[in-house]
Amino acid sequence: MNSVMNGTKNFLVKLLFVSLLFQSSLQAVTLVYNLRIRRAFNISGLPEQTRTRWPLSVVPIFYARNSHGLIDIQNNTTVDEKRRVGGALFNARCVPNKHWFVEATTGLETDHGSFKGKHGFEASRTGLDDLVLSGGYRYFAGKHGQLVAYGVAGFPLRRKIDQHDLFTPLVGTRVYTLGVGGEASYSMVSEDHYSCDAIFQGRFLHSFNRSWAPILPEGSKIQPGNVSDLFFILQMRYKLTVVEIGYDVTFFTNQAIILPKETIHSNTQVRHSGVATISHGWLKTPIGKPCILSFGISASHSKAFDANSISAWLTGTIVF
Repeated sequence: MNSVMNGTKNFLVKLLFVSLLFQSSLQAVTLVYNLRIRRAFNISGLPEQTRTRWPLSVVPIFYARNSHGLIDIQNNTTVDEKRRVGGALFNARCVPNKHWFVEATTGLETDHGSFKGKHGFEASRTGLDDLVLSGGYRYFAGKHGQLVAYGVAGFPLRRKIDQHDLFTPLVGTRVYTLGVGGEASYSMVSEDHYSCDAIFQGRFLHSFNRSWAPILPEGSKIQPGNVSDLFFILQMRYKLTVVEIGYDVTFFTNQAIILPKETIHSNTQVRHSGVATISHGWLKTPIGKPCILSFGISASHSKAFDANSISAWLTGTIVF
């Protein structure tokens, strides 16, 4: 029995070496940083006079990822991974005027992983995702243009790593993150009943190194590196109904595992994603506050490990 457990442990450690070099790592799935999902918090479909309040969003979400060709270095075999995550994201914003905004986001999620290889296993975990704070300023460039700049700070609500985490998927990143982002938009059509906007978003996140003992040897660290997004969106509105389609390319750079006697670096990895959402707003509701209901779906592919993922979400937003 001990030899089986030790073999499984060695397999997981070796696999962790490879998977941590890919940002959508074997062990950690986090949804609160996902730029495509964060579009679900958008309230642009409501008239301007209803937006400068306190929007609160609850986002039930389902996420699935399949990866193939992960390498078990010890046995020189490949491993297939299936991840299924379900739960809800929570977002609270303060928009005191049309220029400034601050917001906080976290999530409660259950992550189930199934890994098939020489030492395959299944495991689940339920917990809180990271707490992400952001705030920024919106500048109006004439009648048709907008520019937005903002900062991001991410805090792990669980930071401790223990031996049990070797055999259980993580919820949240376990690392601290800082970043900046911006948005530029232009209204090609802007009328009372309908509009069509072209939107570009860019974001850069840096996650700080941390010890990964006892999963890795004492004195070892993981270097999560940087995540950069370029996101292109076409937004079409008719009255209080908004449809968005977009393309997001994500770059994972400067990732490494720092061991006492060597450092294992990763090549830059690229993920391509498509997203589509539809939302509708109601100004008069039984609770007396404007509300928005939206549905979104996103599909992604990364050449690294032939990883494919799909996520879907249903959003409810109340504007206080």
